[in-house]
Amino acid sequence: MATTYSETFFRSKDYQEAINKSSGYENSNLIEKLVENNKNNPPWKEKEGNLYIEHRQLELCTALMWVICKNKYTDIKISDVGGGNGYLFFSSKKNIPGINWNWTVFESDAVALAYAQFEEESGIKWQSSNIQIKKNSEVALFSCTLQYLKSPLKELKKYALHHKYLIITRVPFINEDSHIITRQTFPDGGEYQDKNTSWPAWFFSKEKFLDEICEIGDIVYQWKTPTEVLLFEGDNVIMEGMIIRVV
Repeated sequence: MATTYSETFFRSKDYQEAINKSSGYENSNLIEKLVENNKNNPPWKEKEGNLYIEHRQLELCTALMWVICKNKYTDIKISDVGGGNGYLFFSSKKNIPGINWNWTVFESDAVALAYAQFEEESGIKWQSSNIQIKKNSEVALFSCTLQYLKSPLKELKKYALHHKYLIITRVPFINEDSHIITRQTFPDGGEYQDKNTSWPAWFFSKEKFLDEICEIGDIVYQWKTPTEVLLFEGDNVIMEGMIIRVV
């Protein structure tokens, strides 16, 4: 998600209705565009001397440094859930030196298979998010991912079983009693989307979400992302993030 200036999110009755009216995340043309862009502009080949860091990357680096400093880690394993091409790994590695990173992106079967061809040159592993997790890691990262999952709380609990911390970034909260499922549209297209692209997207009741998080662990750090604001039913929704220590 990025800042939106027009109404592009529309309420659905339930998740099934949102799916039925959407083109979906697994559109083959979309995946082909993403892979082609990764070939032409590999994120692991950043130009020398580029000191610019995006706000979303800065927030993640801050969260990771909190975890690293708190636990005095020199080695850290990251499960990047829904992380696409894994671009966040490279800004983290560049801006937090002296750490031995083990970065695995968990994606849908189709996306994981498409990106697996880049494992050797990127230093990232891609795995299907449908596999059973057997190894424990330090951090599970959900960066602008949670709102695109069919069952967000279920997935959080799944990864909490095998991780010490959950880092959630760029998630939209609203002041309602229940979570709202919408259909996100792209009437003006996008970097990879065309005007017919659409998919389900959640807006979370903040009060309900925080109550649900209590079932998983303790929130130890929170922030807002003022550079990414969504327009939803006339209101500006500022994206937020947090670190959860699993208990």
